[in-house]
Amino acid sequence: MVCKVADFTEIRELEKDLELKHTCQSARGACIQGFNMSQSEKTYGIVGTAIGYCQGLFNVETGNSPKQHTEFITKMLQSMGFPWKNSHELIFNQKPDGWDLEEFMSDATKPLGGKGRVPILITELDPHSDKVEVDNIFYNTNSVGKEQSPILVRLSLNSQESIHATTNLINRIFENAMDEKQLPNFLPLLQSGENFSGADWHKLKKDLGSNWKYAFLAAHPLSTEMLFDDGLKDNVKVAQWLVGKPGKINSNGDVGLHTLGCTTLQEGTYNVLNYANQLNESGIEFPVNIVCGASLPNWSNKQNVDRLEKFLPLFKEGMKKLIPSSRYDIVMSQ
Repeated sequence: MVCKVADFTEIRELEKDLELKHTCQSARGACIQGFNMSQSEKTYGIVGTAIGYCQGLFNVETGNSPKQHTEFITKMLQSMGFPWKNSHELIFNQKPDGWDLEEFMSDATKPLGGKGRVPILITELDPHSDKVEVDNIFYNTNSVGKEQSPILVRLSLNSQESIHATTNLINRIFENAMDEKQLPNFLPLLQSGENFSGADWHKLKKDLGSNWKYAFLAAHPLSTEMLFDDGLKDNVKVAQWLVGKPGKINSNGDVGLHTLGCTTLQEGTYNVLNYANQLNESGIEFPVNIVCGASLPNWSNKQNVDRLEKFLPLFKEGMKKLIPSSRYDIVMSQ
């Protein structure tokens, strides 16, 4: 049962606080926990997601619409044998010129309706320096389905000013949710920028008070300190697995990284299996695992297929360290 591994506890608790009935977030057709089943061909959100793939893993082909790019990504993932091929993270920067976010998401999710999910919208936006765009996402954009669980929006915190802006954002989102007795369409997923320290995270925690439980954090391989910080690690809900460069993925787990990616990183190397061990040893709740690492503009589809094919066995081995053995085959067969 994937939902017993990948249920998003805090959002389920928020449903209780809002006096809402749980809605099943699976496409299996019948809920094994007795939750209400949606009657719509919805695209699912973050709840119930174990694995997802950043659509930036491949470049958008010239002339392709968001819908066509989703179809292409799904086809590529299926051809290589990746599990959860219908679970996609959309990229804010792939929104075509002249399209608003709602139009982009509606088109991109058409191939996923009734069977797939968009757990995360990936951005590099900062709640302080990009306040107008951030506010537009959270307050002025409808998500892709009213019955789905929320979509997380990845934000990057880069300064002391980000603390105040993030506190205001989260408090306002949950004030609105309580007033309207409705789950938010979007919830923040927070990632540290280059100049955001552990002390800054603890300042944010203090400022948020009881709403800190809704500050969802994203870990990545070159910044794992929060996994072992007792004041932070319980809020780590997403683990990012970075695919890296063509020709720089070794069978021992070493992966060479590049500057453009799912996260803003410098050149470097990490070991996939060591990262999996860190996630396991930290004792955090099973995270949503996203495979990312954007393609550089000059990389061909063949190069991207090559790096993903080399990454897949490492990723599967890493997941064995996180998923209980009795449920591994169930989770990885989705």
